Amino acid sequence: MTKSMFSSMLIWFLFLLPFLLTPTVSGTPLSFVRIGALIFIFSWATKSLLNKKIILPLSLPGLFLGAFVFLSMVSVLWAANPTLAMRKEFLWLSIFPLSIIFWHKFFKGYDTDATENASMFRLRDAMIASSAALGFLAITQFAAQFVFGYQAISNFLVKNITPVFVGIPAAEIINQNSSWLVNIEGQTIMRSVVNFPEPHTLALFFGLTLPFALIAAITNSQKRLLYITASFLILTGLILTFSRGAYVALVFSLISIIPFVGHKLKTKKTGVILIFIITLFLFFGQPISSRFISSFDASEGSNAGRILIWEKAIEVFKQNPVVGVGLGNYPTTQDDLISSRSPINAHNTYLEIATELGLLGLLLWMGVLISTFLALFRRANPNTLAFGALSGLVFFSIHGFFETIIYSPQNLVLFSLILAIAFGASNKIKEPTPA
Repeated sequence: MTKSMFSSMLIWFLFLLPFLLTPTVSGTPLSFVRIGALIFIFSWATKSLLNKKIILPLSLPGLFLGAFVFLSMVSVLWAANPTLAMRKEFLWLSIFPLSIIFWHKFFKGYDTDATENASMFRLRDAMIASSAALGFLAITQFAAQFVFGYQAISNFLVKNITPVFVGIPAAEIINQNSSWLVNIEGQTIMRSVVNFPEPHTLALFFGLTLPFALIAAITNSQKRLLYITASFLILTGLILTFSRGAYVALVFSLISIIPFVGHKLKTKKTGVILIFIITLFLFFGQPISSRFISSFDASEGSNAGRILIWEKAIEVFKQNPVVGVGLGNYPTTQDDLISSRSPINAHNTYLEIATELGLLGLLLWMGVLISTFLALFRRANPNTLAFGALSGLVFFSIHGFFETIIYSPQNLVLFSLILAIAFGASNKIKEPTPA
């Protein structure tokens, strides 16, 4: 397989990312996202070994990520349920290496390159197009409930869509613990979920891709209308998830784009108008504004429940402060008879990591996020993908305060792309290491 063919396949993989199936064979779900990722990893590793050259990024984000994943692997030794730990670990091992492959094929030497090449923009455009198509489907699904009723749409998704895209076992758990409905000003409304397991995961996908679309709209005058349309579809899809954590993350993500707009003097008005429209849409459109404002009401039902969950997670952390209870084992502290696909989580990525991998794991994860942010910030300037990655990272980090976001295959692929850009931004071209 030639280098250009391999890169083209990666671009297609990113385009198809949210639409890849998870068929269930003999009771076992087979995620095409994870299978595809493993094929890329195996192909890249095999070619590297045959050429007796293994090229790895030497950067702080990469070192922190490697240490974090290693700790999670070792945590199997003290996990009460090693099977749960190994399931989560295998997910990470099947996705995170993509960050090295994205870096190697697209962003190697990115810190010294004054301009970005066409392959980088094709990768970005595939991601934007994919998310925009998903946004259109999210809008369609949301609107359909006002024609057919939310119950009919929910039943259709439960029977025909969710089992195909998340697997039958996970679909059964989702059906029993659904978060698809929300009460808005006394009216029950179905949130946009499309083919994702729940609205928060879908909102994260939109939040990771929206900054790239917005910045492309600001910088590309020839295709501005196209990118503005894509941004509108992605943003609307995100808003229709009614995920309050995503709303808060969106505000911080948009704030992080403002310095970029300031640098783009010639298109400053366009950027300001875009952000102004988004801000109006978010804060002054009913029922969006009331949903956003309720995020800060600690007495509101779901908020109070989330705070109670956080308090329980903190207690677990206090009992196992150094290395935690083992990867994937937080649910066992809440239910001794937990299944391998339990919906129980800390509803906070940082607390979940602290309970399962202790303070050491939390520090390593913070090291990943902070070093990635600094690498992207140093590289970020007008006309760079680093600014889109930086804003996406802000969304990812803030959203993590409200949900556990590190076990979604699709979103981990997007996060791996952000890591790859950071690897490139903090690396000079390294000589190959002998295998």
